[in-house]
Amino acid sequence: MPPLHNLEKYLNKPVSDLVAPLPIALTEEAKERHRIFSILLMAITGHYWNGMKDGRAFRYPLNPSKEQGDIGRFLEDDYHGHNIACLAVDLNGKVIDFEFNHNELFSSSAEHAEARLVRRVFSLAQVNDGEATGATWELAQVTQATSSKPVSYATLLSGVSLYTTLESCSQCSGIMALGQVKEIVYLQRDPGMYFIGNILRRLTEKTGLQAPLPIPGEDIGLPAFKLLNEGYDGFAGRQTANEGEPFKRKSDGSPLWSTSITSYLCTREPYLIFSKTQEEFQKMVLQFPEYRPEKENMLDTGQKVLTNQQALDRARKFFEYATLSGKRGTPHRV
Repeated sequence: MPPLHNLEKYLNKPVSDLVAPLPIALTEEAKERHRIFSILLMAITGHYWNGMKDGRAFRYPLNPSKEQGDIGRFLEDDYHGHNIACLAVDLNGKVIDFEFNHNELFSSSAEHAEARLVRRVFSLAQVNDGEATGATWELAQVTQATSSKPVSYATLLSGVSLYTTLESCSQCSGIMALGQVKEIVYLQRDPGMYFIGNILRRLTEKTGLQAPLPIPGEDIGLPAFKLLNEGYDGFAGRQTANEGEPFKRKSDGSPLWSTSITSYLCTREPYLIFSKTQEEFQKMVLQFPEYRPEKENMLDTGQKVLTNQQALDRARKFFEYATLSGKRGTPHRV
């Protein structure tokens, strides 16, 4: 029988040991850095909010609407995919790209934001003109300068941090492990995923396919983490008890209830949490503007890791581009 490696540690232990929160030691400076990109992701998500989950044949009494003064590029447009987004950042603190869930557009349950973005970054990294791909081209330089191994697709993403609005599923966790993504910061729990990120990290730790370190929003001091989790719990409870308004109504007015987290992420409550971050992002004042990660993350190419302030300034420029010229589902210049 082949060796079981980390699995041996847990064979005779309770499942709670596998799913328990991972020990994450972050300084306040590092937490602030993570919040910059988390709030950027929330601001982009709010801008692209899309609500008509099951099409125009239904009415959605809980959704944001222009009648209520809500603003969004696809607020009342045909449904493109769930309001779940992901952002990739290189170890210098430069945004690589963002992506959304596009299950509906491709009629597939596998077109998740994280999986799409990992594939995107692998593809962009192959374009080596140094211009068209911006921070993505630097990915190869980062890997070359900080690794004793030859650059290959197996190690290309080892310096990349991902930020996702919803805790990753088993598919995306596996793809990120295969891509050797460094860490994944998530801004809301998904009860249906059973802490798969924690499980995979523990079972693959210090192996050749180590899964990314999953970092919940509460560990970086993100207030939205609690608001979104409590909001979903309340929504699911009311939908289960048939209290208040249903998620949607048929044309004849009859109610249709839904406890799905993707249904919740179409409604006005989370929309307001996400959309308000646009203003918060522009007014963000840092406590540690001069902070930059430790020296081992510096590039031998002469480029330095951005300070928190430099990372915020670049992130603001990326937000401006992403909301004025960018589109869902396409590569973006940085």
